[in-house]
Amino acid sequence: MFYSFRICLFILLFFPVFLIRSASADSEPTGCGDFVDDTGQGFRCYVGGPSNLDGNPTPVLLDEQLLASDSGINEFSLPGIWEYSSSVPNGKGFAVYGYEATYTNFLNNPITFEKQSNLGQITDPRGNKFVYLGFVKSVGDQLSPRLYFIGHAGGGNTQLGYDTRGNVNKTTVTGTDDVSTIVFEKDFDPSCDTLVSCNKPNWVKDGRGNQTSYVYDNTHGGVLKVTSPAGANGVTPQTRYEYAQFQARFKNVSGQVVASGKPIWLLTKEEYCISTNPSGNGCVGGASDEVVTTYDYGPTTGANNLALRGTTITADGVTKRTCFYYDDFGNKTAETQPKAGMTSCY
Repeated sequence: MFYSFRICLFILLFFPVFLIRSASADSEPTGCGDFVDDTGQGFRCYVGGPSNLDGNPTPVLLDEQLLASDSGINEFSLPGIWEYSSSVPNGKGFAVYGYEATYTNFLNNPITFEKQSNLGQITDPRGNKFVYLGFVKSVGDQLSPRLYFIGHAGGGNTQLGYDTRGNVNKTTVTGTDDVSTIVFEKDFDPSCDTLVSCNKPNWVKDGRGNQTSYVYDNTHGGVLKVTSPAGANGVTPQTRYEYAQFQARFKNVSGQVVASGKPIWLLTKEEYCISTNPSGNGCVGGASDEVVTTYDYGPTTGANNLALRGTTITADGVTKRTCFYYDDFGNKTAETQPKAGMTSCY
């Protein structure tokens, strides 16, 4: 009876490994089991197979989760490298790369598992190739695939660079001649001290090196200033934004119209200078050189779902108002142009 138990256990332990090794392009996701590394950290990993319906491969991203340690494991070997590739027609499919780990269980049976699997490459039906690299920020973190190279079917490629926090900070586009390049760059905060804006760019540079800078609100993360490169006339364009909190108003269970109690931030004003440089929150040329757009979200009494009711544009002392109207479902049904001379939108 014990002999039969050993045979059954052998089949249960080794047969899944054989399935992983012989998985075809049309296989379903296959679990590669739980294991513990030499630090006592437990893991669970999964190997996914593609779905090639209509010639469109759909990769199953691979996962790694923390598990409780297994005291029965007493040996852990160094990892190797493995590869799992599809074999769909015309080479259009995907490949997965990862690490192979072996441990010996309490019965001294060596068992091989795939650890920290990572999506490696996808070729779409048009022949564009997407290549990924695995990235782990710190020990014990989940391995994440990062797109770093796109080979275009018509020639040329795009390469992506990342900062230490995973933001794309450099994009290099190579032409079909495989020589000429255009580089786009972005800058992000080195640390995420302000969660609402730390992953938004402080500045971006286009392919000619022209830089556009951004300033954000530390409370809600909305952009406050966008400063573009100076023009041929030496004027630096800048657009400034202001925000305010609003609450939707609707009927409660008693039929009374009440505020939601959950304020949200909405854009209320947009300003820019016509012909002079910005100065603080205004223009060197004063108010007469400024164009101001205000946004109206309706009254603070009665029911209000905060749909945009109107805009006003003021320049050279002249104000023009546009109003918007909606049905009960929130669809815009009408718009009143400035020539109507409206003094209010409600």
